[in-house]
Amino acid sequence: MYLRHPVRVVDRFCGSGKTTELIQSLSPRKQYLIIAPYLSEVSRIIQKAKERGITIVEPLCDKKDKNKHSNLLQLARARQNICTTHAMYPRLFEAAKAGLFAD
Repeated sequence: MYLRHPVRVVDRFCGSGKTTELIQSLSPRKQYLIIAPYLSEVSRIIQKAKERGITIVEPLCDKKDKNKHSNLLQLARARQNICTTHAMYPRLFEAAKAGLFAD
């Protein structure tokens, strides 16, 4: 499988500034799919991105969507910047297979 866009995986010990570095590197000219370990980190990333003028959304359950997975697919189809927990990571395969993260 050929990726048109680079994927960056950052793996360092807790408290080393990974999330802070991520937030500082956000650009309104790029599209993001961010996987965080905890809901508190998802909230922090979304809030700090907003302060930088970048809209990032979290998949949620609502009346229209049956579950977070459905909402994730809807957000991906809409080409939204997404931040979610690692619990949704296995569900991303379906979206990627459908080409929702391709140009």
